[in-house]
Amino acid sequence: MRLRERDAGQLTRGTPDARRHRLGYLALAVGVVLTRLPFVPGAGLGRDPDAWRIYLAGRITADSGTYTPSRPPGYPGMEAVALALHALPWWVFATLTTLVTAAGVVAFAALARDLGVRAWPLVGAGLALTNVVWVNSTAFMDYTWALAALGGALLAVRRQRPVPAGVLVGLAVAFRPSSAAAATAVLVVVLLVPWWTLRRVLALGAAAAAVSLALFAVPLATFGPGLITAATEPFQLERTVRLLVAGPAGVPGAVGLAVVAGAAAVRWARRGRPVPAGDARVWVLALVTSVVAQLAAFLLLPVDAGYLMPAVAMTWLLGGLLLVRAELAVLVGAAVAGSLLPGLLVPSVVEVGADRRATLVETAAMVAAIEELPPGALVVTRGRLPQLLALAGAEVPPGMDPAGTAARVTLPGGQQVSYAYRAADEGRRDVYRLPGVAGAPAHLPVLPL
Repeated sequence: MRLRERDAGQLTRGTPDARRHRLGYLALAVGVVLTRLPFVPGAGLGRDPDAWRIYLAGRITADSGTYTPSRPPGYPGMEAVALALHALPWWVFATLTTLVTAAGVVAFAALARDLGVRAWPLVGAGLALTNVVWVNSTAFMDYTWALAALGGALLAVRRQRPVPAGVLVGLAVAFRPSSAAAATAVLVVVLLVPWWTLRRVLALGAAAAAVSLALFAVPLATFGPGLITAATEPFQLERTVRLLVAGPAGVPGAVGLAVVAGAAAVRWARRGRPVPAGDARVWVLALVTSVVAQLAAFLLLPVDAGYLMPAVAMTWLLGGLLLVRAELAVLVGAAVAGSLLPGLLVPSVVEVGADRRATLVETAAMVAAIEELPPGALVVTRGRLPQLLALAGAEVPPGMDPAGTAARVTLPGGQQVSYAYRAADEGRRDVYRLPGVAGAPAHLPVLPL
């Protein structure tokens, strides 16, 4: 009787070949960690205000005993992590994110290997060294946490484990709700691969629903359905094109992808396009469908290339399935160039790291300057507010968006910090704006540092 693929894999678990693969996974994970180590010290949680909002949500929940989302529509997976870690120093958050990223890279590399990709280490290395992954793996953002859960879910689907796959899909959605678009890959596979009977599909779906509902239960019970709102942003064609073309891997990465795709097209025209064997054909369809779904979702809110991270990972998988080793190696080189070369539309990882350190020092100086103001003085901070509140140790009241556009918080010394300038502030002489922060009224005096 023919062994199922999963059983056959279990029989070879102790073979030298299996041990070699495990060493390859370990080398990938260690490589991810080592390439991130220079960028963690002194960088805090990152430059993105949302990273600090996640941290604040955990601290506010711990202090008040009331669940507080980081921002609508709620990111309960990340907020649970922030609550568990709220008493720990900054570097723990960034380091843990790096470790989670390493797990995600290994999951996608293992999936590539399971799908028959011989150059699976290149798939893993390329994903790890792509600019958008590298940059976000050293900040306390939800992107790489959701990516790791999604990679684990896809690997569990491939290895025919319905309940773990469902649990990981639920976690991916709880870490970042937009992961639902990326999870269309799971849907396509379970609908088209014969092993996935109705009972197994229902088991996966039930596990995913149970985890998602369990993590969203408290947010919904606390704030009701009004929490589940989508952010809006005016569509800007230039920004959208820049993010789509250069955002994930920089200009060198985009050029490398175009060159490799052209070379592959010529090769396919001469020799015929490769047809992956067995279920790998279904996986190609699933990955393409998911990438298209993610691009469509991105066009609704095109503000950060990090939104495309699952699509980037799936593109690397498609590259492993459809490209030859040399083409894949060129693509990895282009990704490295897109991460390290400075200034071409997308900052390099070195530039991002330096900017994060400078921003942390600058924000600490801003906190010190605000604390020198008399009680009652008001400072308009705009997007610097979450980081400033965290560094100041301010007691922030719980709410649906505690560090959002409507926030105004009193610091321990009696000074006030506000995201926005209000009509009621007209005529006050003790109102300042932070230096270099866009959006505050120009007539306000700049806070002296």
